[in-house]
Amino acid sequence: SPGEFIAIAEESGLIEGVTRRILVESCNLARDLANSGFPGRISVNASPILFDGTITSLVAESLDKTGCTPDQLEIEITEQVVLSNRIVATQEIEALRRMGVSVALDDFGMGYSSLSYLQRFPVDKVKIDRAFVVEIARSEETRAIVRAIVDLSVALGMSVTAEGAETEDERRWLTECGVEIIQGYVDGTPISEAELRKEFVTGFELLATAKTQGAA
Repeated sequence: SPGEFIAIAEESGLIEGVTRRILVESCNLARDLANSGFPGRISVNASPILFDGTITSLVAESLDKTGCTPDQLEIEITEQVVLSNRIVATQEIEALRRMGVSVALDDFGMGYSSLSYLQRFPVDKVKIDRAFVVEIARSEETRAIVRAIVDLSVALGMSVTAEGAETEDERRWLTECGVEIIQGYVDGTPISEAELRKEFVTGFELLATAKTQGAA
């Protein structure tokens, strides 16, 4: 599982090389999707260990090598980045955002996460952890917390994603709480890069062709 794999990569010193490879592959895919009209970003999870100046240089190197533009990439961080060294973490986050790369706070609500993080750290997106999502359909208290996260995030100029939604009830309650982006099996299961290219790139190429023919 990622929990085991990432820990081993960090402990063995391989995490920098693994992240470099993932960033290059992700930037290549993001560039190709964008060239075909896909409006979204590719998100890459970054280890807290790399927030010592390394992640910024890896991102810059990958963008330069692939020709991917910064607005096509998003870096996801967890509260461990924040807890490890607040000053350095803030500097790294700000450096990524100055480059034009979006930064998302992942797994919000786990561990020591608090609403004060949203005020103190300059991220673009907050991802509500699945621990809240699984309770939202049966707990008014959970719905109140989710509404508070959404309201504060929006007031601070951040978008909100709920992760791990698997049922229509969860989707309905998340929508009623103001969550606009919902991620999880309720909308689709993971697919390979080849399937993604086939489904989206081909689809957008056909759409672009149809629009061109229609205009003609």
